[in-house]
Amino acid sequence: MGIDTKSNKLGDECYLDWHHVTNSVKEHEISLDYLTNRNKWFDMRKRLNLNETIDKVKYEKFKKERDYWKQVHLRIISVVKFFAKHNLALCRSNEKLYLNGNENLLGVI
Repeated sequence: MGIDTKSNKLGDECYLDWHHVTNSVKEHEISLDYLTNRNKWFDMRKRLNLNETIDKVKYEKFKKERDYWKQVHLRIISVVKFFAKHNLALCRSNEKLYLNGNENLLGVI
């Protein structure tokens, strides 16, 4: 049973062709897998140095969405306070958006 040196890769669990390791390293360094992973590592190192990791990006997106909904809630509370101050009903005959008869709360919002 012979060893197929073409199928041996440096990352395999058992690399046996040490006589040709220099050629294997050169082939590995120009392989698509190596170049792709090297580029991913350089990108990750750059993001780590700039403190711009995926978690940070997700957190910034979360904060932006949280702030948006916080503003929406504050506006709704302001409208409800206005209605209460002026003794206005919050709803009328229709509680669906964009239909006639919802002129109060849903109409304003």
